[in-house]
Amino acid sequence: MDSHRLVKAIYQECKRRTVHLKGSLCYSTHKILVDLKLEHLWESEQIGAYKDWVSFAVACVKRRDTEEWEECLKEGDKLRWYRQIKSELKREDYLSWDIPSQHRMLYARLRSGTHWLRMESGRWRKEPEPERICMACITGKVESESHFLLDCYIYYGLRKSMFNTIKVKAGYDMELMDGNIDWQVDALLGHGLVDKQKRRIVGTAVSSFIAAAWRMRKRELKDSRQAQV
Repeated sequence: MDSHRLVKAIYQECKRRTVHLKGSLCYSTHKILVDLKLEHLWESEQIGAYKDWVSFAVACVKRRDTEEWEECLKEGDKLRWYRQIKSELKREDYLSWDIPSQHRMLYARLRSGTHWLRMESGRWRKEPEPERICMACITGKVESESHFLLDCYIYYGLRKSMFNTIKVKAGYDMELMDGNIDWQVDALLGHGLVDKQKRRIVGTAVSSFIAAAWRMRKRELKDSRQAQV
């Protein structure tokens, strides 16, 4: 816009007067640009074509959010499991899978570390990690996410059925990778499978396993407590 036009002159005056006035549009806009490391554009106003500016602004917001997310992932032991299975800030496929809501919730909780296993519940009680043993199998092993998913013998039948479903429907023989826990975890819960359709098949089988194993775990612990009484 021509700088001699009245509208432009009013805008420039408002910009000068209210840039430090909290709650004003200019203050908020300037703060956003500073946060995005684009403060120079506040002065130059050289944003180019509107369409290009929108794309650029969106990319800058995504970059800023990704940087903040990556920094948060580095903090503390709480997110150690989440760091293992998620390396990119994006909407996950499982949110749109056609699976029961209970399965989706349990799948999400196991992925994010906000679950019921001793690895997490022991952290709430400030138990040393070696003491967070699995009370379902009583083998002395820590009840971690990978133990629950791949190792605990209580869920052997359920796990065998899950692996068979994956082998038949997706063509992956998970048992061939026994011992390679990182690969198995990434394939079952993470981003290890490139094919989106096969990732859905595997994820659906895993969510069914988690739901069934969770119910079995509740029964086992209940029976164990009653036996002790």
